[in-house]
Amino acid sequence: MLQKLENFYLAILRFVVLLVAGLLLVAVVILAIRSTAALHTAPVPVNETPQVAQETVKSDVLATDANVPDQSATVNSKAAQDPNRVYYAQAASSIINFFNSNFPGQYNLDMQKVANIIKGQTDTFDTDDLKAAYAKGIAANIASVLADSAIVQFAKSHKPGDVVEGVIDAYTREFNQQIKDTQAKNDAAQAKYLAEQHEAQQSLYAAAAGFGIFLLIVFLSIVIRIERNLRPENRAKA
Repeated sequence: MLQKLENFYLAILRFVVLLVAGLLLVAVVILAIRSTAALHTAPVPVNETPQVAQETVKSDVLATDANVPDQSATVNSKAAQDPNRVYYAQAASSIINFFNSNFPGQYNLDMQKVANIIKGQTDTFDTDDLKAAYAKGIAANIASVLADSAIVQFAKSHKPGDVVEGVIDAYTREFNQQIKDTQAKNDAAQAKYLAEQHEAQQSLYAAAAGFGIFLLIVFLSIVIRIERNLRPENRAKA
């Protein structure tokens, strides 16, 4: 009677062992596939060139009292070799035309000094691509914004020089903000990538641990099988 009961318990144990081993094997496969899929290459940083809209600069200038501090810039000895010098000249020409057209005879501006102000702003950026984008963009924006009737009327009720500096500052702020936004996107993508890599590593560790337990259970099953075969009644049947 006791022998039959023991055999019954061993049969149940064998069934449980095989069931757990099967579930572990399935879990190991799923974890391995999941972790492998998550182990991908790092995201490539997005290089978005800032593009400041004319309306953004216009609304920014009109929303202020144009109390902007004076700015100055020095002449670079390599100015003649600067690939963006044509944009400095375009911006300076638009500014001088703005004063001459709307405030004739009141201001006497030097083209090179005005161009150097734009160049000084451009040189604050690190890469040639950003410098080129800034110089080209601000030349186009200054020409469009200073030709806008709302800006002209605003300048006539304020200090025209401060309004021009406000246009430059508004464009620069928006340009810098777009750079920050792009960097934030890249940082978020990198953080997500690192989190996924960490999760994938944890899944791999879990898969390895599960496979180790699976081998242990299989070994236990083999031991139970051997133990049953070594019983006297089983040997007698053999």
